[in-house]
Amino acid sequence: MTLPNRNNPYSFDAFLEKRETFDFYRDDHFLRKVIKKYAGDEWESLHEQLLAFSPKVSFRWRKLTERIARPDVHPAMLHYDAHNHRIDRIVRPYDIHVLEKEIFSEGLFSNRVTAWESFIMLGRRPPLLKWGMNAVSPLVQKILSTKTKHLFSLSINGMIEAIR
Repeated sequence: MTLPNRNNPYSFDAFLEKRETFDFYRDDHFLRKVIKKYAGDEWESLHEQLLAFSPKVSFRWRKLTERIARPDVHPAMLHYDAHNHRIDRIVRPYDIHVLEKEIFSEGLFSNRVTAWESFIMLGRRPPLLKWGMNAVSPLVQKILSTKTKHLFSLSINGMIEAIR
């Protein structure tokens, strides 16, 4: 068995630098081509909205979700107060409140967003949604229109074929 080498040159710094500067929309050329191909007349307005929305997800919300994801700040149940009175209160970190307020203030779940906005902002799962697409997809499917549901059913091969 070999012992660990303290002089190991390997580090995650290059990866972390790239991740800190990665914009989920601006840096994803494939996604932009697919949206441009299928959005048609809505492309320009949708593109402008996504350029404004993406930095929130890519930088601010990503940092908030990283802080929330730590096990020591997960929500916890507080059963009794300091005087041994039963209260059964859920204690959540402040970052969760901030993130929820900002996400819901965007109106992603309201009728004021188009089907395309819902598809891109909810269907394209950036790392900010830590619970995974399986938990989100039933909600997303209820929200989205029939046209957008059809886009969910496209295969990856179909999308690759479409942008060639």
